[in-house]
Amino acid sequence: MCRIILFSVIFFIFTTNKPAKCQIIWEEKFLTPEKGYWINEEGNLVSDMTQVDWQLDISDAIFAAEGDFAKTTATSGGRFEVLDSDGEVVFYSPWLAISTYSTVNISLKALETGSNTGTDKKYIKALFRTNDELISFNTESEASGNWGEKNLVAENIKGDSIQLAIIMNSSYANDKVIIDDIIIDGIDSTLLIPHHLVVYNLPSASFSGEETSFTASVVNHKNQIITNKQFNLDIESENISLNKTTFDQGIYHFTVTPLAEGKIPFSIRFSDEQVAPYDTFLRVFSPANVVFIDNFEGIQEKPWQNPQHWEVSKENPISGNSSLKHSVQAESSPSTIWQEINPVNLGDGFYSWSVTFKNGNWDPSSSNHFFFQILDNNSEEANGYAAGVNASGSSDRVSLWTIENGAITNLVAETDFDWNENTTGTIDITRNNTGSWTITANNRNTGETATATGVSSLYRNVKKIGFNFTFSQTRSGQLWVDDILILRENTPPAIVSAETTNNETIRVCFTEAIKTEQLSTANFQIHNDQGEQLAINNITVISPDTILLHTGGINDLQLTLSAQNIEDLEGASGDVEPITFDVPMLFAEHDLAFTEIMADPSPVIGLPEAEYLEIMNLSNRKIDTKGLKLRIKEQDYSLPSKIVGPGESVILCSPTDTSSFKEFGIVLGLEKFPSLLNTGTTIALVSPEGTVIDQLSYSDKWYGNAEKKNGGWSLEKIDPTRFCGDKFNWTASLDHSGGTPGKTNSVNSPNEDDTAPEIIHFELTAASTLTLMLSESLDTLSFDKSHFAVSGNLSVDSMQVDQDNNSITLWFNQVLQANAPYTLTITDLNDECGNTIEDEQITLLRRVISPHDIVINEILFNPRSGGSDFVELYNRSDLATDLKMLRLATRNDSLGLKSIYAISEKSVEFPAKSYLVLTKDSANISENYWVQDPELLITMKSFPAYPDDAGHVVLLNDSLEIIDEFAYAASMHNEWISSAEGVSLERLSTEAETNEPNNWYSASSVSGYATPGYKNSQKENPESVSANLFISPDAISPNGDGFNDQMEIRFNLDKSGYMANVFVYDVNGRRVNRLMNNSLVATNDVIIFEGKYENGSQLPMGIYILVAELLHSKGEKKVFKQTFLVTDKQ
Repeated sequence: MCRIILFSVIFFIFTTNKPAKCQIIWEEKFLTPEKGYWINEEGNLVSDMTQVDWQLDISDAIFAAEGDFAKTTATSGGRFEVLDSDGEVVFYSPWLAISTYSTVNISLKALETGSNTGTDKKYIKALFRTNDELISFNTESEASGNWGEKNLVAENIKGDSIQLAIIMNSSYANDKVIIDDIIIDGIDSTLLIPHHLVVYNLPSASFSGEETSFTASVVNHKNQIITNKQFNLDIESENISLNKTTFDQGIYHFTVTPLAEGKIPFSIRFSDEQVAPYDTFLRVFSPANVVFIDNFEGIQEKPWQNPQHWEVSKENPISGNSSLKHSVQAESSPSTIWQEINPVNLGDGFYSWSVTFKNGNWDPSSSNHFFFQILDNNSEEANGYAAGVNASGSSDRVSLWTIENGAITNLVAETDFDWNENTTGTIDITRNNTGSWTITANNRNTGETATATGVSSLYRNVKKIGFNFTFSQTRSGQLWVDDILILRENTPPAIVSAETTNNETIRVCFTEAIKTEQLSTANFQIHNDQGEQLAINNITVISPDTILLHTGGINDLQLTLSAQNIEDLEGASGDVEPITFDVPMLFAEHDLAFTEIMADPSPVIGLPEAEYLEIMNLSNRKIDTKGLKLRIKEQDYSLPSKIVGPGESVILCSPTDTSSFKEFGIVLGLEKFPSLLNTGTTIALVSPEGTVIDQLSYSDKWYGNAEKKNGGWSLEKIDPTRFCGDKFNWTASLDHSGGTPGKTNSVNSPNEDDTAPEIIHFELTAASTLTLMLSESLDTLSFDKSHFAVSGNLSVDSMQVDQDNNSITLWFNQVLQANAPYTLTITDLNDECGNTIEDEQITLLRRVISPHDIVINEILFNPRSGGSDFVELYNRSDLATDLKMLRLATRNDSLGLKSIYAISEKSVEFPAKSYLVLTKDSANISENYWVQDPELLITMKSFPAYPDDAGHVVLLNDSLEIIDEFAYAASMHNEWISSAEGVSLERLSTEAETNEPNNWYSASSVSGYATPGYKNSQKENPESVSANLFISPDAISPNGDGFNDQMEIRFNLDKSGYMANVFVYDVNGRRVNRLMNNSLVATNDVIIFEGKYENGSQLPMGIYILVAELLHSKGEKKVFKQTFLVTDKQ
């Protein structure tokens, strides 16, 4: 590969290091007046020596008159004056430490006011002492007489400490002696000790065999150039020849000749000092590396395009005899000029650009700015880069930007070089083959230099360079351009990018075309962040600069790829700099899964009182949670970064609760962590790309425990690897603390679903609508109408699945005929786990209930104290009915319907030719009456109130059409009953009119006064039946052997309403038992005689007579007699 460099052939970069100078040790300029001694208006000597660090000795002076003084004044900005002292005044500085200084100097200014009187007593003497002895200044130490102004100086003083002493005398009332600007300075010897070397003015490009130069300096520990001492410096290099070295004020100038091309290293070393050498390099090119050069001194190889606003001018050129100069324009307007160059690929080498600009007496702004362009084509929508000032924004700093479709876009690098008016500056730009840029600005007037770096690999093809100058009219003609140079150095290929395309393949893109035919797996190594090497199985070539590396599997978050001996098409080869890249989290479904939900942490059982979710890494690789989102109620909550290993769990909670959960495992606090609904909601884990990794709609019904459902217990997933039939794979935690955040679930166990779904209920909810209830949720992805076929002319027109309720609703193409059976065949329905339902057929019947299909057959409206009413229904039709279609009601005083209540809120089949009992309290009915089948007792949620004296029982369908109605009254009970409390009214015939008074009788006493759920004790016998009584057998042996131990006495009466008395007599006519005592008897009642006395003792063997006396309420009387035998024979 090659490098391209754009730069001025000759340029200078000046150091920012400052030379080591003398340092002021003590200085006094007397800026505060009225410090010293003086005679005031009252003739008293006063003083003020506060806030000064010097002293005065006036012991030999005489201050006698008002106005005599030795003090500071404000004259000339501040000075110390002595007036009419009539003796010596001595000024002492503080003692000053000077042991670290190699030499110390003292200077001060001595002045007088010029009177000729008493000049022999007017003088200033300057002395110092480094011990007890005062020593006069060694250069200029005294001023006397009328000297005017004089500097007193002492030099090269050495010692540990020093004090200055100045003796002053003025003995004339109008003559002053004055001192000012006292400075004690010195050179710190430590500042002459070399600390390190700095090298500057290093050329960005040199050519082999041609002289070039650079400079260096030795600096002290304060980074100051040591100017007053020269050190012996040598240059060591195998490929650089040193031609000349000069030294001037701390600057070492080296002139050298490079002997080879490329990156030539060299060292600058001290020959006699223990200072580290300075190692650097020259970048040396062959003249063949020049891509483009123009110094505007001759005829260009190619003319510049769009030159109408520009000229090659000899007016104030930047260098040489001429420069490219903007022409004066009549109007404000951007000016551009450009040049086509041979196309280059910035990825195939190291490139450098250099250009020098000069502006006139104007400061850059948004209206006046300029930049150099590096572009990929000649159109106005070109892409590339711009380097200059104010191309975008308002900063005057030299910067580098990208250009997209002709417009300045993103800032790549910004230097600290602030371009001002009348500046001549060189802008140098370099780019390596991977897109690392460096921009350097050098002020050729002052030597100021600034550098910035950036990265951009957006654009690699370059076909054009140019300049843009945006100006106001008054600034036109005030921009110069010169010394344009572009260089390219061929370098080995580099990897520009590496990325995984799946979990086994890595796409590698090089900066340029390579010799792919020479590649093998041995050229590459891949390591994970643990240093483990991944196997590379083979290589696929995609294009000359792109390959695929096929590995055995990638389970890491970050990889490092290195390559050796990669050769480009020009023959440059070498080891490629390793590239470390992140493996994107290409999430597969269920790589992470929810495994625990704490939606209601109160009351606390043993965990922190905080909601949380637990997720588990079910993949075989590490996962970074950065970018993942928790989605609840259509809101997303971002997860922070956390590396989670295979099989590890993470607790998600509010940031305020993370400290509470740290002891349990890995915890992530989510900003604005949402409140989890206690009853349930849908939660999802979403990848950065928006795909759902795991999702479920939890419900508090999953607890399976009413107590735990009320709070303090988490829902735990039973089998973490099962992702179907969620309601059967979650349950309440069994852990004593209420949950297991961060560890294995307490209910963890295999829980595979291999059971096919079942249809548990179906219901025609409308004339053409069917709802099927299933045992579990279905796989809706494979669900369509082809799974259903209906007999007759019916077909499924549309359908809907309710996953929450495990139901399917089918809409048929037409209404089902009333009370006509249809066959629905269901095939190949799959549950969420893939289990298939066997072919199943169900019979559909749209039941239309006609009046008297179902009749009121018995009613208890006056129950015993604390008892409950009931209404018995009889389905006299040949079709089953759904109780959900029926309503029970009563009427108000105006005979309007009231208290209309659904018999059942769910579907309950009422078979044909069967009985059902409706009541508010089934248990009460079972306690008070014999019930053959408790399943036939239907407890209604709400039950109409039926008065004890009279009322209406109304049976309705779901359209509130009357099916049957009975107007009852207490007077309908048999008159022989002393109390009707607890006695039901029974219907004699289901065929007779319901409200026929003779069709209702009180239930017999033999039945217990009610027959809920089975045949009534009272029933209608045919008119041809004559009343009779039968016994069987006529011989009993009540010895407990199970054979003929008792006798059945059966009535066969012509009608209901008889009151019976039944007696047993022996052969002597004595009564031994009374079996019925004024009891209401039904037409076919049966009573049992066990062969015992009334007191319960066993009858002796013998012949006995059964006498039954029946009296009807209408006055009719019947007597029956039957003889039977009691024996002990079997």
